[in-house]
Amino acid sequence: MLLADLITLAETVAAIGLSLVAIVAAFMYIGGPLLIYFSHKQTARPNLVPFQPGSTPLPANVDQYFHATSWALAQQGFEIVTGMFLPSQVENVIVALIFLVNRQEKDGAICVAMHNNAPGMNQTLFHAEFVTRYRDGRVVQTNNAESLNAFPIPPDCTNSYLPSVRDPVQLYRVHQAVCRRQGGGQKILKLDEQFSGDALRYMTDAIIEELEAATKAGYMRLVAGEGVYRPTVMGAIMMTYGELWPYKGVRLRWRAHRERELMAELAGAV
Repeated sequence: MLLADLITLAETVAAIGLSLVAIVAAFMYIGGPLLIYFSHKQTARPNLVPFQPGSTPLPANVDQYFHATSWALAQQGFEIVTGMFLPSQVENVIVALIFLVNRQEKDGAICVAMHNNAPGMNQTLFHAEFVTRYRDGRVVQTNNAESLNAFPIPPDCTNSYLPSVRDPVQLYRVHQAVCRRQGGGQKILKLDEQFSGDALRYMTDAIIEELEAATKAGYMRLVAGEGVYRPTVMGAIMMTYGELWPYKGVRLRWRAHRERELMAELAGAV
């Protein structure tokens, strides 16, 4: 009798556990996309606020990262154009970055500090990204961000994600090797040729370009009356599921595989 009671109790506990799992899963896999669909928005007019690197007070860890990274890249021919904040582009996320260019090589770079102050979270993530644009429309991007990209890669872009390469100089050398492997071509420094050195206009255009690419891919839609981009149903589902089990784990493993594969292919060229 006691054994039967224990079995019944175990079955009850298991049933409660499964019910809780089902509730949590329903909240994440159904409620998550609904939350993203109805609440997420990105302005069509990004509010970029310039600051002077080295003069504007910043948190110590951010200031140290910007100083060390920009100094290292200066040895590779980069010069600082400006710093800027993107405080309202994504809700609860404040982004500060330094924009640099190598005019001799016609390469651009950004050093990014992304602070998430959402409820229950308080962390700052750092990454560097290099961008080379060609006159025929091709774009080569290389970054070491740890977070996964929310949008698919546009067909005319070659993106390399190397979160294990923390040294910005090594990351730039990988970027250069990827550019050479793409067959070269005539580079264009859009900052100077199209925006007359206006970094705020250039970065605003780059953000809108990314949102437009996501719109073409079916992830976002422009709500002209509100002046914002909002997720489509498909976009809300894909962006949410991409950060949940098991999809996130698969994406991380695939990215790590591609990183190892790329570094092996470029061995000796970096």
